[in-house]
Amino acid sequence: MRNPTLILGGGGFIGKRLSSVLRRSGHPIAVLGRGLDDAVSTDFVQRRGSVEDTGLLRELLDASSCVVYLASITTPSASAREPGLEVTGNLLPLARFLETAQSIAPRKLVFISSAGAVYGDCADGATENISLRPRSF
Repeated sequence: MRNPTLILGGGGFIGKRLSSVLRRSGHPIAVLGRGLDDAVSTDFVQRRGSVEDTGLLRELLDASSCVVYLASITTPSASAREPGLEVTGNLLPLARFLETAQSIAPRKLVFISSAGAVYGDCADGATENISLRPRSF
């Protein structure tokens, strides 16, 4: 398979839809997610696992040209109720991913977040210059 786009957190709502769109468009993809079953075809690799499994992550990163980071274990309401979970479940795994990614050749990285999480209720007309008013951690 020619250098696929790697989708981390591919078992979630956005990850499943992005995987589907990319596959229909003929793009080779590799997907990693906690709730997925392993699957392999000529233009598709799907692995069950976590971004915290550095061996598996390195294997997938080595073959990929682009990474879409969607991995998360919380929702905004869960992180508001339990802020420590945001740190241990999302920020630490992201930091470990970045450490692992530094040891390979550069890749394009797409980090997905909602505008509402960054700009608050005025997200519809958000520009890079407006004040940040996050609704969650």
